[in-house]
Amino acid sequence: MHFLPNHVYTIASREQYNDTNVLLDLYEPTSENGTPSYIWSQSDQKEALNQRWLVKEVDGHPGIYTLRNIRTGTYLDLNEGSSKNGTKVQGWASLAGTPHAQNSQWRIIASGNHFKIQNVASKTYLDLAGKKHIPGTQVVGWQIDSTPTQDWVFRRVSRTGTEIKALLASNKSVDNNVESYLKEGIYIVLPKSVRDDILHRSGLGSSLKWRKEIFDSDDFAFVSKSHVAKWGATELLGDGFAILWGVVFGGQKDSAHVYNFFLNDNLDGIVFCDPKTGEQKDTIRHKGYLSLF
Repeated sequence: MHFLPNHVYTIASREQYNDTNVLLDLYEPTSENGTPSYIWSQSDQKEALNQRWLVKEVDGHPGIYTLRNIRTGTYLDLNEGSSKNGTKVQGWASLAGTPHAQNSQWRIIASGNHFKIQNVASKTYLDLAGKKHIPGTQVVGWQIDSTPTQDWVFRRVSRTGTEIKALLASNKSVDNNVESYLKEGIYIVLPKSVRDDILHRSGLGSSLKWRKEIFDSDDFAFVSKSHVAKWGATELLGDGFAILWGVVFGGQKDSAHVYNFFLNDNLDGIVFCDPKTGEQKDTIRHKGYLSLF
């Protein structure tokens, strides 16, 4: 399988539970050191964000990675780097530059259609307590064996600015006039329930109403973008990625409109959002002539 470092991933156990993916997660979640890692059913709510991990190659050590939880900002860690079977896997603050750095470093090793995740300090592998894949099962370190609980599936849930520009270019609703703040950055998309909640709490369209020119559609789009940015700064304690919440200026002969945009659930198409109404669709009536993100 293909694996791209320096991206955000969900990491699923090879085996499903009741036809549902179970993903690597952190308890509650909290950024407190020692917070246990466990598997939980794949979520499409706010909890989905503690199931996302920034997998980054360690500088100067090809093939060795850290796995940082984007919601808590802590790193996947093996308690004391112990090689004992059943050792707790947990969230921990960065250990970079300390004698214990390897406790939070991992090799990601292709194994057929899946991957094994080996701790650098202990040489043991990410596994599930009791060899179970039931939601709530704790994640542990274990000597290598042939059980499927040591096999993991990585799904990339971030996109580069270049990939986003290509998706905009392929959308007939917008011209190929795109600018991005980050030239080499990576972007994530928030779950729909989170997006909807942010827009609802922003007051756009309710306490903040459209007023000709003084608070027009461009103001709606940039205010919504600022609310998303503030939400991310508060709720996501990891960094090294951005939230995709772009702005598209559109126009016709007799009118203009400004939209926000992000990607669909499959991350393979553009979704436009009218920040005034919250309406989301894959095409827009006003032809987009400038896109910013």
